[in-house]
Amino acid sequence: MKSWLDLIPLSERVHRKQSRMTRICIVLAVALVMTIFGMADMEIRNQIRQARMSDGGWHASFREITPEQAALIAARPQVTAASWYGIYNYGLDEHWCIDEVETSVIGTEETLIEMFPTAEILEGTFPEKENEAVFSENTRQRLGLSIGDQVTLDTPWGERVSLTVSGFCGQFSQLNRQDAFGVFLNMDSFRRLAEAAGDGEEAYWNSVYMVAFSPFCNIQKNLDEIRQQLSLREEQVSENIKMLGLIGQSSDSYMIRLMQTGIVLAILVMIFGVLMITGSLNSNIAQRTEFFGMLRCLGATRPQISRFVRREALRWCRTAVPAGLLTGMAVVWALCAVLKLMSSLFAEMPVFSISWIGIAAGAVVGVLTVLLASRTPAKKAAAVSPLTAVSGNAGTLFPADAPVQRKAADTRHCSVEIALGIHHALGSGKGFPKNFLLLAGSYALSVILFLSFSVLPDMGKHAVNPLDPAAPDLSIISAENTCSLSRQLADRLAEEEAVKRVYGRSFAYDVPASWEGTQGSVCLFSYEENQLQWAQDDLLVPSKKAGESVKAARFTKASHFMKAAHFTKASQVMDAVRQGEGVLVVYGYEGEFDLAEGDVISLQLSGETREVTVLGVLSDTPYTTEGETQVICSEELFSELTGMEEYTVIDMQLKRNASDEDVQRIRAIVEETEGAGAVAFSDRRLSNSEAVGAWYSLMLIVYGFLAVIALISLVHIINSTDMGVSARLREYGRMRAVGMTVDQLVKMVAAETLTCSLTGVLAGCAAGLPLNWLLYESLVTAQWGAAWYFPVIPLLVILAVTALSVLLAIYGPARRIRTLSVTETIGAQ
Repeated sequence: MKSWLDLIPLSERVHRKQSRMTRICIVLAVALVMTIFGMADMEIRNQIRQARMSDGGWHASFREITPEQAALIAARPQVTAASWYGIYNYGLDEHWCIDEVETSVIGTEETLIEMFPTAEILEGTFPEKENEAVFSENTRQRLGLSIGDQVTLDTPWGERVSLTVSGFCGQFSQLNRQDAFGVFLNMDSFRRLAEAAGDGEEAYWNSVYMVAFSPFCNIQKNLDEIRQQLSLREEQVSENIKMLGLIGQSSDSYMIRLMQTGIVLAILVMIFGVLMITGSLNSNIAQRTEFFGMLRCLGATRPQISRFVRREALRWCRTAVPAGLLTGMAVVWALCAVLKLMSSLFAEMPVFSISWIGIAAGAVVGVLTVLLASRTPAKKAAAVSPLTAVSGNAGTLFPADAPVQRKAADTRHCSVEIALGIHHALGSGKGFPKNFLLLAGSYALSVILFLSFSVLPDMGKHAVNPLDPAAPDLSIISAENTCSLSRQLADRLAEEEAVKRVYGRSFAYDVPASWEGTQGSVCLFSYEENQLQWAQDDLLVPSKKAGESVKAARFTKASHFMKAAHFTKASQVMDAVRQGEGVLVVYGYEGEFDLAEGDVISLQLSGETREVTVLGVLSDTPYTTEGETQVICSEELFSELTGMEEYTVIDMQLKRNASDEDVQRIRAIVEETEGAGAVAFSDRRLSNSEAVGAWYSLMLIVYGFLAVIALISLVHIINSTDMGVSARLREYGRMRAVGMTVDQLVKMVAAETLTCSLTGVLAGCAAGLPLNWLLYESLVTAQWGAAWYFPVIPLLVILAVTALSVLLAIYGPARRIRTLSVTETIGAQ
């Protein structure tokens, strides 16, 4: 043996059972980091893919530039793809039509398809000749087109342009939703149209130049250089903020705050790992005090003992870190598989993809955490006196010749076993209670982490709008926005096998109204039973004073507990609306009025003045229009007020197995009943699917974070208590020898565990709630204006997990204590 460090392999074999919990803690810490970073990496990949599908994979666009300037931009080595892009009729209101259907006309180059996956040509070729065009898939389905067919495009100035079909591309959710067509031309054909429209060279052919950069270059620096080189104004350069934010290169303040939040959460995770491993190492050292004292007797110095402990901890990393990485990777793979099953949007996601970012973060943070965590235990082991080897391990790391602490357990207010448990938890009166702070700190970090990550679901609800229960798959809209769709049509559509639910609304626009002397107009529309039931969940709970207006009052959307308390009130309000006793208004859409619950509005309808009472305020509706006062009533009251019984809009939700053929049959029924020119048909299935996929993806990641944190907190508390009991087994044996019963020992362990856990929970709430508020203000309030609310559910969940872990933590050691005899307990190693 050349060095004391050569004893480490031998010590590891002998004390393998004692070090098992420490190795488990390292595995858990690495798995936590690997899972969090791996899931974050997976979510970013998903978001990038979805951003490419919805907005394109371009990073920046340049407007009002010449072809020469575009060539200089494309020649930069950092540019991986570039293309001209022009569009007419983006808003589908400029009267570019094919077969009387509004049509978006897009001019582009073939390289643009690399940046827009939805524009991928499914059949045929990119248009190369004059007036050749690629058509969207819904155009082929509606018009029955084939390659080589001739299609006539009607322009706003009356010219008719004959186009030849050269191919077909994929579906576009916006076009389907607006029941419109899409046509792709090459730039030569598009510029001829632009010149005919009066947008020639002097107007830069109504085009922008889109560019994709290498993700490994500094995009912001390149954009600054391009602005300086070409003398471009700030407004001539636009950024794809979502895409740049996902690759960490956005100058947007919200994206910067998001990255800063990620760094803060990563630091919290690392601190949690340090505390968890430090506490485990401390307990491990406490069980081997006699061993380190023997090494000191044999001549080992304090620095050698310190190096011994650190090197031993690093040796555990050889097996624990790979095990943690494999565990974390398995969790990431499981989540990938779940996403593939949940939505077709993730059909191409590889289940067994490897997150190199997660592996690197887990390995680096794991080793670094062990090095940081081993510092304090190494110092404690080095502080062991040689006399300790003679005196034996009494469950303390203090030298045998240290000054005796005379502070005893306080038994004035509780029984002796409870007092001893609290006394042990607080460090047995031996100066600064480091072990207590480590254990309580790890409990506190669990609460802080959970409360911090619990902000993410609220951020996700705003960033990725989940589907409203009222979101339709198909909508039939009156072409003139009048009440002209018959109720018989709704009844007939409800009989279709593919239709799950049908619900309609009647609208009366610009209804003259007055309130407290203020003149204006409102948009009055009706809800049927389905929509009234959904609206009940959006009914706000007012916290206003008497006479206070909607704008001045503060409203809170009922939480789970508030909903239970206010359910009766909400039901009464909605029942009154059903009976036609009053109306609902929408918060934030009061228009010219400043309405509150209980106000009376005077409506001028059919030459008569009718007064209606505001019975409640909704947080939002899917049908709001900016700048208008939104007033909602029952179908019966709408008919009574306006004299109109037909619908303006009929919405349908389809069954899961509904096919394109079913949709075409529904379209045929509508056109047969109402006439093709009397209605507009909106197919929202693709956009709904995109929203559902994005929502599932984000929520799976977020709740995966919270589940991992809760699980590791559970295991850590159990391990910490078990190792603490193992370190004190000899002391417990001596207590048994002097007359303490097994039940008293169990109560003592329970008191010790509860003291650490309650202190940690209180400290975690004290620090976690302000951090929850700070993160909410930074991520949600600053971006969407939503007010922070007390996180009751997350707090109860983490408290329940802590309580369960405390019960399990007490059960294991109690069973061990009951099975050991007095002699076995005193002689335990």
